[in-house]
Amino acid sequence: MIRPTAVYLDFTCPWSARAWRWLSLLPQRFAVDVRPYWHAEGGVDSPWDRVRTDVGLELLALGELAREHGPRAHRAYIDAAFAAAQVPRTDLGDPEVWLGLAERAGLDLGRFAADSERWRAEVGLWHREAEDRFGVRRAPALVVEDRAVLELRLRRSVPDQREARRLLGEVSGLLRAPVGSRG
Repeated sequence: MIRPTAVYLDFTCPWSARAWRWLSLLPQRFAVDVRPYWHAEGGVDSPWDRVRTDVGLELLALGELAREHGPRAHRAYIDAAFAAAQVPRTDLGDPEVWLGLAERAGLDLGRFAADSERWRAEVGLWHREAEDRFGVRRAPALVVEDRAVLELRLRRSVPDQREARRLLGEVSGLLRAPVGSRG
């Protein structure tokens, strides 16, 4: 069975939400490092080139603050960010909504406000690593044993642990197959 080591996600991406759901259902021994990958709107190539506030970038930057609060806070924030971003009626364009989300996850918003450019820069560094080291061009992207990267496009949510393990087995089989036989 393969060992996923990391996944690059964008909280505003429904594909990323499905990938996170799948990975979060796997047993703890398959826990992956969640890394941000910012999906730029309007042809902007990097988080540093943005010209206006971008909700996706702000959610990811808050995720980096959550990472510093420890694994439990990070996971809680990831769950909350996906839940909020994937509900059509949630107005994430309103900063009070995404800041409230972070506050409910126990994040220190004063710390975020005081050093928000640092958290956005962290997103940029992960984004650049994804592209330069692994060739990632869109989220979600699963890094397997730091040697292979798979773009994930799950057509439906994985409903339970049994299905999560089954899917991991299928992905493992694909990675073991000779390159010419992959479909």
